[in-house]
Amino acid sequence: MRDILLYLNGRRADLPPNLKGLFRLNKEGSLGDLAVRLGEYSLPISLPATRGNLRIFGVNANHVLAIDKFRTVDYPFELRCDGEVLLGTFRLTAISAAAYTGTLLVAGYSWAQLLVDKKLTDLQFDAISYNGTQLETILGQSCDATDVQFPLCSFGNFFHPPAEETQPDGSKKEVSLPAQALFSWPMAVDDYAPGVYYPNVLRQIFKDIGWNLTGRVLDEARWRETVLTSAGADLSKAWPWGALLPASGASTGGGQYSYVDAGPGNGYENTIIGLDENAPAGNILGYDMGGEVMFLPVPVRVQTGGTRALDGENSVYLAQQAGTHTFAYSVGIQNGHQTIRVDVPVAGAFHTAFAPVLLGLLVRRGGGGFDGSPVNGSPIDPQVLPAYNALTFDNRGEVVPGTKVGTASVYLEVGDVVQLCLITRRRLTDLPTQATFLTRAEFVINFSASSFACTAFDGPTMLQPANFLPPLLQRDVVRDFLLRTDTVPVADANRRTVRLLTRDELSATAGEVLDLTGLLDPEAMEYLPAAGATVGAVVFSAAENPDEPLPVAADVVRVVTGPGVNEQAVGSLFAPVAFRSYQTPQPGNYGQRIDLPTFATEDALAQNLDETDWDASSQAPRLVRYTGPDATLTVPFQQRRVPLAGAAWDGPLRWAGPTGAVATYYARTVQRLTRGHVGKVPASLTPALYRALSIGRQVTISGALYTLEKISSYDLADDAATAPLELLRDL
Repeated sequence: MRDILLYLNGRRADLPPNLKGLFRLNKEGSLGDLAVRLGEYSLPISLPATRGNLRIFGVNANHVLAIDKFRTVDYPFELRCDGEVLLGTFRLTAISAAAYTGTLLVAGYSWAQLLVDKKLTDLQFDAISYNGTQLETILGQSCDATDVQFPLCSFGNFFHPPAEETQPDGSKKEVSLPAQALFSWPMAVDDYAPGVYYPNVLRQIFKDIGWNLTGRVLDEARWRETVLTSAGADLSKAWPWGALLPASGASTGGGQYSYVDAGPGNGYENTIIGLDENAPAGNILGYDMGGEVMFLPVPVRVQTGGTRALDGENSVYLAQQAGTHTFAYSVGIQNGHQTIRVDVPVAGAFHTAFAPVLLGLLVRRGGGGFDGSPVNGSPIDPQVLPAYNALTFDNRGEVVPGTKVGTASVYLEVGDVVQLCLITRRRLTDLPTQATFLTRAEFVINFSASSFACTAFDGPTMLQPANFLPPLLQRDVVRDFLLRTDTVPVADANRRTVRLLTRDELSATAGEVLDLTGLLDPEAMEYLPAAGATVGAVVFSAAENPDEPLPVAADVVRVVTGPGVNEQAVGSLFAPVAFRSYQTPQPGNYGQRIDLPTFATEDALAQNLDETDWDASSQAPRLVRYTGPDATLTVPFQQRRVPLAGAAWDGPLRWAGPTGAVATYYARTVQRLTRGHVGKVPASLTPALYRALSIGRQVTISGALYTLEKISSYDLADDAATAPLELLRDL
């Protein structure tokens, strides 16, 4: 029996008299399956409830009245045996009157335990200070410079109605371009849904638990610029659309406001919704407005695809984030007139006009919409910003044409609205004691090219990239990457670093080849299929993909590996990506045709964008490879143009065939499962040899080369015990 000393938290622990069977250690590697234990650990051990151990775990730990028995569950350990020292964590799992029970997690395995049930949305990236002007800069950055990236993908958020093309002879021909196959313009900020660089996601998973992740595989070209898109993420909570980029709108040929009141009993018409004839009276910006004020929303129409924060039909901006907003407008007054006719039974002076007429910005607190209705029982308090212009009329009642511009800043809370309005009142008489009878009031303004925009935003814009990610389990994401790359995580506990190594790299770093020929009996070796004795086939498949009409079927690949009746599934967390052809808008023609990654159902793609909301959260997670901006191809974006940010997908649509995903990513795995085997053989090990046999180390038995996969239940204290070794014969 070997002498063993165990120290917990620097204190020597009391061990039972008979140590045989107490310290049974396991080492195992896995093809990335973190659901199975991976690394080096012990089977449960029980330490007696002695006074010495009470000092380690707490005097009252096993007292019936103690409440916080498991305030501490992890204790650093040092296990000494025959000059060999193992370090790690003792995890306390049970307390009884007689013993403290737990598991030894040898240093290097604890990182996998720390992932537990954390999701990608729990990650804590460095927050991004984004003020709405850095889009072009970010589009040109790699994963070394930014966590977020904006590959242009279609979530079903592009739409163009059926169109006709004018032929050289003047005839019309229907364009063979399906709905949603042409960019709308100008694009809105939420057309560029953010994603997060995939290698940065993997590194952040380890950074959050106090470890570092390294490996040459992370810098391979096919992974380095891969982006985990926001498919599957709840973007409504992730990105304050409309506040981070200036929300803009522009007329498409002008518009008209007309108001006619034909007098008592004859009704009136108002071509623009949102007329408020009962606003608080009083002095507005130095003008005596009298007792009745009207706010008439100016019809500045937003072009198709404009920012959703701006309602272009009513020139209304809805604040989606608290902060100081700067607004600007430019309104072309083309022509217009006003007329008020009254019957006056007695002689007297009267003023037949709408006066004054101001063009300016109105703030409505509390998000009361466009009609001035109360919100939650509280009246709305309109506020006119000091960015107004007075319209002038000649003696015939005709408006003096010209362009009116203004700019102003105001602090808005979420839900407040800013509206571009005409502000006026009907002033019918200067003699309040004289009776007048309205017979007709008419007010018409025709607008030429106009715009209304939130041009700047100053507020809290620290954004968390984790909010752009789907709620996948972190351990599943790590497992999926290990499967895709056929790599093994190797931990350095002293440096708290995990290296991802290929099988070849693992063999090169595990040490020189060990000859075990004289230490075990080849005749005692049991040979099993590499996938396991009960597994007859391994099935490779992509994630379930209910939302995507793939042009090529997302098939599965079934690989026969042995005589068993069970199947082992090797699946991906991510769905394949379909590409759909889109055309870019160019004046006078339909522009250049490009392919975009498309995540949407056929139903969504068939509907007008104005009639449906695209929802990224309901879609399967996707990876795309970011290809960067194309300086030769720009797309309209608000009131400027930005380069198209391209994306590709290198994990082929099909899983079968020589260019399919299985042949691309899992070739070594398939070779190992179909041509290799596992040999199980008992071996008598010393503590030094056990320490030297690291997972992935190559060994020889009578000249045959194997790789160590697993050591099961090695009894550290029993010098006569044997432990089963599992050795992979990889052909």
